Amino acid sequence: MTISNLPDNISLCPDEKTTFNAVVSGAKGNAVSFWIVNNDSLYQNSLEVGTAGTYTFVSLDELGCREEKQINVNVYTEMVPDVSIVDITCPGDQDGQIILNAITGGNGPFFISINGGNMQPVLSFPYTFNGLKVGNYKIDLLDGFSCAITFNIMVQSVSSETLDLGPDKTILVGDSVEIKPLISFIPDSFYWTGDLTLIDPLVLDNWIKPETDQEYMLFAIDSKGCLYSDDIKIKVLLHSSIYVPTIFLPNGDGVNDLLAPLPDPSVTTIEYFEIYSRWGELVYSSPSNFTPNQSNIGWDGSLKGKPLNPGVYVYRLSATNKKGKVLQLTGDVTLLR
Repeated sequence: MTISNLPDNISLCPDEKTTFNAVVSGAKGNAVSFWIVNNDSLYQNSLEVGTAGTYTFVSLDELGCREEKQINVNVYTEMVPDVSIVDITCPGDQDGQIILNAITGGNGPFFISINGGNMQPVLSFPYTFNGLKVGNYKIDLLDGFSCAITFNIMVQSVSSETLDLGPDKTILVGDSVEIKPLISFIPDSFYWTGDLTLIDPLVLDNWIKPETDQEYMLFAIDSKGCLYSDDIKIKVLLHSSIYVPTIFLPNGDGVNDLLAPLPDPSVTTIEYFEIYSRWGELVYSSPSNFTPNQSNIGWDGSLKGKPLNPGVYVYRLSATNKKGKVLQLTGDVTLLR
């Protein structure tokens, strides 16, 4: 009787597992086989192991013949990297560093990669990745026995100041608008770009009254010499406008399933939005005095919960803009199915 398909010795990487599958041949009659693990007998031919130690496989046939096979399992020492980080100096810079100072454990030679790139040999310590921007970096380490570990490193910014000019604005011609920067630090210096005839470039807060579209950018430098910037676009409308689609297909696909007015940002309130059949029957009436662009307000192509037939329907609406001007609009829309 012989036992085969088992090695004498095997070495594993940390957290690696392997399965031994013993093959017994030449037994007289039926053979009884088992593994001896920590003085316990496991009656099976296969055994999964992941820890160091000696594992013994035993087989007995009906004549009392006994064969056994011992396997010595070694587990390599895990790699433990000593890593330090140099954060970037200013927002937008790319002077961050990840420095591998040393590796404890494992078996050289060592190889390293960043963010899934090609493995590079670590010929000496410290090993440095330069020119990094803010972000999360995945580091892979591989040793001479193909044991690998992966870990993540976050490169941050030394400076955490902010500068914000707020969202872009839309106004009607003749209106004034305030540009009021939100800055978390007291600038050592700053400067504006854009039409400087409309603003005072020596101050941060400005009121302007543009007659055409404008774009401004503010640059500010903090005490560390870091440069921060933000821009704001101001759209100037000659008059308010409201768009209502001329074709409407409420098919339940989640895209434009409600018919509603689409005004520009100068419109503040819609007093009413009504839909009529061609016979003059009111089939939809919106809530009174609602704020434009509410996702839950609009006609779904039905009347009292029942879908209406395809055809041409008439709408009328009344709205008010920022200047208090009332806009009234009528038109027709084709309902499709």
